[in-house]
Amino acid sequence: MARRWNGKTLREILAIHSQREFYDWLPRGAEDLIAAFSVAVWLLTPALMAVLAVRHPTLDYVFFTHPKLIHRYVFPASVLLAALACVLTAGRMRQAGARLGTALRHRPIHVLFLLLSVWMVASTTANGWSGSALFGEYVREETVFSQLCYFLVLFPTASLLRSERGKRWLLRLHLLVSCVLVAAAFVLWDIQTASTLFYDWHHPFAAIYTNVNYYSYYLSLSVPLAAALFAAEEKPAWQAFAAAALAANAAALGVNRTMGGWVACFFAAVFLIVTYRIVDRKVNRRTLIAAAILLICFLIPAILTGNLQKNAAELLRDLGLIARQAEEAGHAGSGRWGIWKRTVALIVQHPLFGIGFEGIYVRDLSEYLRQTRPHNEYLQYALFYGIPAGLLYLSGCFGVFLRALKHRARLDRTSLACLTAAFGYLVSAFFGNTIFCTAPLLFLFLGMGCGGTHNGDTDQTI
Repeated sequence: MARRWNGKTLREILAIHSQREFYDWLPRGAEDLIAAFSVAVWLLTPALMAVLAVRHPTLDYVFFTHPKLIHRYVFPASVLLAALACVLTAGRMRQAGARLGTALRHRPIHVLFLLLSVWMVASTTANGWSGSALFGEYVREETVFSQLCYFLVLFPTASLLRSERGKRWLLRLHLLVSCVLVAAAFVLWDIQTASTLFYDWHHPFAAIYTNVNYYSYYLSLSVPLAAALFAAEEKPAWQAFAAAALAANAAALGVNRTMGGWVACFFAAVFLIVTYRIVDRKVNRRTLIAAAILLICFLIPAILTGNLQKNAAELLRDLGLIARQAEEAGHAGSGRWGIWKRTVALIVQHPLFGIGFEGIYVRDLSEYLRQTRPHNEYLQYALFYGIPAGLLYLSGCFGVFLRALKHRARLDRTSLACLTAAFGYLVSAFFGNTIFCTAPLLFLFLGMGCGGTHNGDTDQTI
């Protein structure tokens, strides 16, 4: 007997010659599955890198291997899967008689990110396609093309996901991987490395990211996500899993000394409590329990390592310098205060198209405190591509939350968990830079948060 796929034999499938026949044969949800694989590739990569890093525990190995893994395999694989999912979705919409204009009217965030991408290309053209724009620089390994992928590939692909169950499994996968990274962070923290590039880093608590700030960006997503899933899960076993992931990541947050990540996670906890209060019209007890777990599991390691005391003392000192407008105030916040002031001055000088991607290399900010990024993602987009790009970036990212608030009656708990994770990252973005391995996760969670769900024949899009 000939084997059949979705009711057709292989000969019948090959004989399909019309679009209608093809989409009648294609199982409903096939686009969902392909998009889910595209997202899963990104979520699984840190675990693979953690295994490799523990087997070869040198910062040099991590430094050179991680970007190669991302750029040679993860980006191409995710882009190909995303393209296939988008083509199938567009074809099904066309087969159903949907019009492009109508589809775009219901997806204003996609339009904003499309306009931002056009402006980024125009800005880079006006400033010149430098080597940094085309190939990136050796630490962050970002290019204009990889940033365009955030808006044109990763976000749209994640927004294709409609199955709440499928999205929740992806979120559980991320939490599982985050626990693997916590274990790797503690293992790598105490290993005597044979590093030549980072001999003066004193074995930072950075997991696979070679920089405590970069690991903090990852924790800014993982800690809020664990808290949100703890509140969303119905089965006790999954609640326990989310609580354990929250405790592990919160402990890692306390050992990691990045204050921007601390601020981000606690603001995200408040966001979760308030959002549930708005959606349910009552305080959700699980959100309060999640906040308590976060606070306890964070404070113990933060106090034992002395990180809390050190950060509190430095914060008070820096605020005093800024208030007195002292000459040393430029070094407040690990130099961020001075960098931000100079960045704003450069944005005012180049308001329309900015100074170009990684343009700080040819401007005087590279001499000013020896920094090549403004340590604020919102200022970064405005500085590199111009004020219009900065405004479009802000509007796109936070527009997702405004639409969720507007359509809160249709906001499922899984989408809310995605938005909570994205909110944590967006708060940390006030103090950090985009990086090839963590910035893509923001757009995956934003996309899953705004994509809506379908259950059976009911399609809901927020």
